[in-house]
Amino acid sequence: MSNNQQHSSADKSYLQPSFKAESDRTQWRRSALGIDRNKPWALALSGGGIRSATFCLGVLQAFAKSPPPQSFSPPKPSDPVAPDKARNSLLPQFDYVSTVSGGGYIGSFFCSLFVAGRLNKGSECDEGQANRLDELATANEAYDVFDKEPPGRLHSSDSFKANDPGALPLAWLRENGRYIAPTGTGDVVYAAAMAVRNWFAMHYVLGTVLFTAFALPALVRAALALSSERYRDYEIWLLHKVVVECSVIWWSPIWWVAATVLILWVVPSGLSYWLSNPAKTKTRNQNDGPRVGALAQKPLPWSLAAVFATVLGIVSLMLAFLGSNFLKDDWARVLHALAGIGSITLLSCLMYTITAWFSPTISSQRVTLTRYLTNGFLSLAGIALIALVDTTTQSLYAFLYGDPLTVWLTPAAAAGAIVWLVRTLASRSSEKASTGWLGKIPLNMVAMIGGSTLFLLVALLWSLLVLWIHWHGARPDVAVLVAHDRQSETVIVLLATTLFGLALALITGQFPGFLNLSTLQGLYSARLTRAYFGASNGERFAKATASASSNYTSASTGNDGNAKSDAQVKAALIKLRSVAEPIASDHITPQEYYLNSLAPLHIINVCVNQTVDPAEQLVQRDRKGKPLAILPGGYALDGEFRSFLKPAGKSELDVELTMGEWVGVSGAAVSTALGRNTSAGYSLLMGLANLRLGRWWESGVTRPSVSGVRKFVRALFKTQAYLFNELFATYYGTRRQLQYLTDGGHFENTGVYELLRKERAIRLIVACDCGCDPTYQFENLANLVRLARIDFGIEIEVDRSIVSDPLLCDVFGVPEDFAIGTDGLCPVNGKCALLLNIFYSRMAQAANQPDARIVLLKPRLVAGMAIDLMQYQAIRPQFPQESTADQFYDEAQWESYRKLGFEIANRVFGQADVHKGRHQALWARLLA
Repeated sequence: MSNNQQHSSADKSYLQPSFKAESDRTQWRRSALGIDRNKPWALALSGGGIRSATFCLGVLQAFAKSPPPQSFSPPKPSDPVAPDKARNSLLPQFDYVSTVSGGGYIGSFFCSLFVAGRLNKGSECDEGQANRLDELATANEAYDVFDKEPPGRLHSSDSFKANDPGALPLAWLRENGRYIAPTGTGDVVYAAAMAVRNWFAMHYVLGTVLFTAFALPALVRAALALSSERYRDYEIWLLHKVVVECSVIWWSPIWWVAATVLILWVVPSGLSYWLSNPAKTKTRNQNDGPRVGALAQKPLPWSLAAVFATVLGIVSLMLAFLGSNFLKDDWARVLHALAGIGSITLLSCLMYTITAWFSPTISSQRVTLTRYLTNGFLSLAGIALIALVDTTTQSLYAFLYGDPLTVWLTPAAAAGAIVWLVRTLASRSSEKASTGWLGKIPLNMVAMIGGSTLFLLVALLWSLLVLWIHWHGARPDVAVLVAHDRQSETVIVLLATTLFGLALALITGQFPGFLNLSTLQGLYSARLTRAYFGASNGERFAKATASASSNYTSASTGNDGNAKSDAQVKAALIKLRSVAEPIASDHITPQEYYLNSLAPLHIINVCVNQTVDPAEQLVQRDRKGKPLAILPGGYALDGEFRSFLKPAGKSELDVELTMGEWVGVSGAAVSTALGRNTSAGYSLLMGLANLRLGRWWESGVTRPSVSGVRKFVRALFKTQAYLFNELFATYYGTRRQLQYLTDGGHFENTGVYELLRKERAIRLIVACDCGCDPTYQFENLANLVRLARIDFGIEIEVDRSIVSDPLLCDVFGVPEDFAIGTDGLCPVNGKCALLLNIFYSRMAQAANQPDARIVLLKPRLVAGMAIDLMQYQAIRPQFPQESTADQFYDEAQWESYRKLGFEIANRVFGQADVHKGRHQALWARLLA
């Protein structure tokens, strides 16, 4: 190993998250590989699930067979000898790989091949020797993997061969076309069992709060009925109307609490706002100083409007008092209304006076009063919800008690039906380009109705449990309310019930690791790890020897030094070759993953969801998320570099994520948050169905915005607080300790966004736009263009002049060339790529001198492609834009997408005889 290489391996400065570290790393990489170029190039692999992963695999294979655009400079004497593959292939030319979601599947497989000793265990697989490949040899072998085309099949008797390194890894990828359930029924049952377990656990945690919320009012009602004869008579009257008079509705007394909040909080907050009027000021002379704005004045404790309102309130009360003494009883309702108006008016004046005393300006006072009104509405809505559920529960319990099974099954069956429907339609409703009848439905409205209904049904079940305890499991009976001893027992039972529910809620609140354990993210990440990181794991392709299988079997058979039998070896190898589950060596830590400085620098893009932030309205109202980029040694949150927090190991929230888990988070497309598409109804619906693929994570970038009582309550009920944040789409970003991470495509789906930062100075980006786009509207590209202009001041334009180039116009086009015709069919042409110009400044744009370029490859079937591709589209007309919901690819589907990616990349960048002139013309334009 040369001095330069030794320095790179010893000096870990390139493992720091910074632009300088990236620049040093990529420069050294190009020097080591003999690439004579100053500025880096990048690959961007977009989201799109396994469709994107498989298409991009074909693209990478085509690049491995395509020649580089320029000759290499001869290495200096101090430099290592560049691998042959780097000299003769386009693939090593790329310094960065930026991925989102499905693009991360294949991007992580690609970059994991550079981990020392991962794929090729040196001669250990052949002769038992322990030498490992150095960085250069590992890099050369990694690139050689993609030179294998097409991928073959995987046989149990196959073992790794250094002269054909891609045979088994690529065959493994083919075997994992159904990566979520590769073994069929067994995997499906396993996933179903896990989903059911997690669903019940999630509702238990939610139920600890709901159960206590319904038990507490029941306790108060029972205590009042025991201590107050007048209130007990009111409860008896309500029950009598149901039991004796057969009234349909058994009204809950909690409605009176809601009415009280409305009268004493909401209405006065609204009225007092109109009393905040500025005082009149004298006319300003020319020599006077600057005039203070009217709303910047200190509010007067008694404004003119407040004085008039106070007089009106006093007069109303006096009239009501006098009228009660001199008028007949027929006027009682009018007098009561008059007294109510007077009381509310005086209360509004009092609220105005108090806020005026503590507010520095009229403007700030108005803001305070508006916040009081908002909080009042929220409190009223919460109490009204409890009253509604309590009323519904009582009515259902009273009328269906004769058939107790029906009492419980009615809401449970309805909730189950909604959950089933949600799980069936979830992936379809998340598609941005839904077609047919589903695309005509206002999904946000449907989600809000469905989510609210499901929440009410869940609350109804917990309220039924409290009511069943309240009535001792018996039919509601007036005699129970009349008997003092029975009421005493009821109070004691409900007190114990409330304390028990509160204790459960407090205990559960101290285990926030539940937030991640109860999701489907663990299962999803494990499936991805075994499929894509397992493909680069040489241990799975070891020879059938005892030494090769010892690492795997020692944990189960013991290290007693006894030789293993042939049966043991065979059983161990069957497990190693199995695609059923990940093994320990499939997992890679970020430190191992980024250690080889000759590997392209992999940027994994994730979305940090944020719907609440008073300081950033653009993020809160429109984007509802920020970009998170996983990098060597740490991450960048919206461009701010940070190192990973040191794991505390206290819960599931503190552990260090493996690269498979980061890729899983980057692909969490279906969850309670969807970035800019997040809505309260959708979050509620997905949360209650426990379709949660996101992950709570502590970035360390915390700007707390909660204090006082709220902070204390959140600390006591931490688990439930974050769970309710999920359910009601209240994501605070860095305003809370934990951030909610989901699919990077929820912010930007092409993977190009991070590559546009000017500090990276990337000259060429080749992007695979594999998002579901059946009508070829280039929605993801349009979103990228908007974000680049707003965030970076960068303009991205389609190079329309390329359609005039006689050598390039066959494959390059403009967006209109891809548009679906009025007949619903794609136009027949050979265009499958766009050329985009990137301008960092207005001056460069005016001079038409792009600072960088993007070659965008678009999955599209064009004339002259392989017959199997044409036949597959004939039977699957939506190919190659099939729904991302389909993550179970059979052999024909997987091969069709892989072959399509290979064909398109080969047409654009290949150098077959028929494409030779095109290849030269393309690079002449790109490098100009």
